[in-house]
Amino acid sequence: MIVCISDLHFRDEKKYTVNDHSTDGFLVKSLIPMIQDAKPKKVTVLFVGDIVDINRSPYWVDGQSGGYTPWSNWRETLNAIKPGAIAVNGDFKSVEFEKHILAVLERIRSANTANYELLHQFKDTEGPLWKGEEHKPEEIRFEFIPGNHDRLTQYSQATRAALIRHLFLDDISETPFPWVKYDEEHRVFAFHGHVLTDMDFGGRSEQPDDYAVSPWYMLPSLGDVATITFGVRLYHDYNGDPNVQRMLAEIDLLRPQSAVLRWLLSRVEARPDIRKDLDNLVARLAQGFIDDPFVCWRLSSMEKLKIGIMKLLGKHKTIEGVMSLVNTLAGGDQSREEYTKEMVGKITSPKFTNWYNSRYPEAPNIVTGHTHFPLITPLLGDREGNPSAPMHYFNSGTWLDTLERGQLRGYSRRRQITHVTFYKEGEDAKPDGTRSYWEYWDGCLKSA
Repeated sequence: MIVCISDLHFRDEKKYTVNDHSTDGFLVKSLIPMIQDAKPKKVTVLFVGDIVDINRSPYWVDGQSGGYTPWSNWRETLNAIKPGAIAVNGDFKSVEFEKHILAVLERIRSANTANYELLHQFKDTEGPLWKGEEHKPEEIRFEFIPGNHDRLTQYSQATRAALIRHLFLDDISETPFPWVKYDEEHRVFAFHGHVLTDMDFGGRSEQPDDYAVSPWYMLPSLGDVATITFGVRLYHDYNGDPNVQRMLAEIDLLRPQSAVLRWLLSRVEARPDIRKDLDNLVARLAQGFIDDPFVCWRLSSMEKLKIGIMKLLGKHKTIEGVMSLVNTLAGGDQSREEYTKEMVGKITSPKFTNWYNSRYPEAPNIVTGHTHFPLITPLLGDREGNPSAPMHYFNSGTWLDTLERGQLRGYSRRRQITHVTFYKEGEDAKPDGTRSYWEYWDGCLKSA
């Protein structure tokens, strides 16, 4: 039995991280009852990326990092990929950067003590969570795939060891975390999914030749810089109305990134008294984004785009102007449906399917996270009456609240929790002789 969850985004600010009631509900009301029903000997919980959110920490903007950012390793990584491709400027020190990553991981652990303790209790089948349960697995494993927001857990043996210790993972720190996982018994192929989006993968806006081992995974992306600039720094640098600052902190709940500034514009329309301050702040942050050495390098191969952006900023130092900038980089102002459709399009593209079929021809189940939008869609149907033949793509959603633009107007917020479970032969057998191959659960709660 394999249970896939993703995009928990455990953060180092307790008021913005996943509520431990969600973790408790997932384990006690959902996962343990499913285990009692399926009676597996072994259970693997597969964390499919963005489990901890190193990128979205105020640590990088409040002076504690000494100027380091989540993309500070870009020159180091680029030199490792292509020796001599660019000269290393400054006195970047790997050990120093590692120290800051470890500091953020420790802050995340501290803010999520209850969440981590619940995960620990789940692995202890003799503990209180399992009291009175009839069936207890012989083995429970936790395994991890990095995403874009927790890419830096992969940075060194020390950073991997910290995450393994905090989340009670069964991976080993001496070996890099895998970027993809394939389980032959359950016929499941899983990866985070950010590799399929231009803003969130470091490979110069190109998908890699080999999704499993691409050296570009460790190169930062423009999305990393956008996260800090228009996510963390926007609410951190705003010094006005505290209610507005709390509103700005909700940017993390929006996907895709192109939706962020449109949402902000809708808030400003409702509060014209704050328009000028936010226009000035957003324009200043956008200029800092463009001036960042990493962004300059990334845009150096797109000179026409860079010139267009600079002209745009010169003419329109407003939220609308910066929104156009972000949309240009992100490939347009996408709706939830368009963003989801783009991900499915990449999954079904010849480049991906040819690679996938050559490596994992017997795996009919593809799982990613990343978009925060729960989804199950068939890729190949059943022609011969074989229940294991259909091929499906699953998106494992998120445990964060989501903010979505209404079809007519405005935005709506809801709480959700998604997980995908796969069974091998002998598990979840039914009295009538049938069996389950997978289960997909997405629970939504409207609360206030």
